[in-house]
Amino acid sequence: MSLVQTWEYGEAKQQTTSWQVERGFLQKGKERVGMAQSLVRPLPFGLGGLAWINRAPIGFGKLNNLAQDTSRYLSALVYYYTKERGYYLRIAPPLEVGEINTVDIEKAGLKVGNDLGWASAKLNLSPSLDDIRLQLNRKWRGHLNRAKRSGMIIRSGYEAEKFNLFLSAHERAIKDKDFKTTVTPQFLSAMQDLLPPQRKMLVINAHMGTQHVGSILLAYYGESAEYLAGNTSSIGRKCGAGQLLLWHGIKLLKENGIINLDVSGQDPVKTPQGILTFKQGLNAKPYRLVNTVFSEDSRLANRLIGWRVNQALKLELS
Repeated sequence: MSLVQTWEYGEAKQQTTSWQVERGFLQKGKERVGMAQSLVRPLPFGLGGLAWINRAPIGFGKLNNLAQDTSRYLSALVYYYTKERGYYLRIAPPLEVGEINTVDIEKAGLKVGNDLGWASAKLNLSPSLDDIRLQLNRKWRGHLNRAKRSGMIIRSGYEAEKFNLFLSAHERAIKDKDFKTTVTPQFLSAMQDLLPPQRKMLVINAHMGTQHVGSILLAYYGESAEYLAGNTSSIGRKCGAGQLLLWHGIKLLKENGIINLDVSGQDPVKTPQGILTFKQGLNAKPYRLVNTVFSEDSRLANRLIGWRVNQALKLELS
């Protein structure tokens, strides 16, 4: 499971963007064997549309053959979206590089795109805190030690006041750095409202005296968590606020029984160098998912959507 396949994520996307959300089960006979949450943009008059499926299909239980079973699930999605409804379909399968080959993808009626799959890293929280700390990059650990001596105060929780303080700092960071993100304040606010009390996103704020100098947001799903967003002021960066915030988060996650922390984007190609260096300091296990795959048919509207999507991807990668 991943955060982007949770019900709350889909609902928040639908509330704050032009995407509509669809959810469906994959069945073998009468047995449900998998599921997928899709984001769609239908064209008027039944002319098809665009469907985007991120980190799905998800199979239920243990798969007999990961590549072949996933290929069958992908084939069912191609049939439903492209053959039955005329949609241009793009999928980011939840498989790491090497877990499925081009032959199995093409059997499903899909083509492999040129854009690299999602890359991130997962930190195993099962070891003791001392062992996790020893695993940290030496320089990262040095920043953490300096932050502990700085007099910085850490406040964490799920209350609206703490969350709103994070949102204000997050919005300010987006404007100051002029960067594009799908994790907008509006989206985060909608998702937090939708989450049940036991799964509210955890906010951790850092203060130097009366000044707010940094904050992070952690999201839960199952036994995993994701470092969804973070920000630091210039004072916070000098004091090592990022390291202290994340270390405090690791301790709280362990206390709550979480066993994996995804750093939410650690891509040597796409992640900005400063953020990449910070996340690499955890020495978490890196992974990359397979390239996105797509299906299209001969209908003009379908091919035009595919062309627009590919142009957007070329611009992103240039």
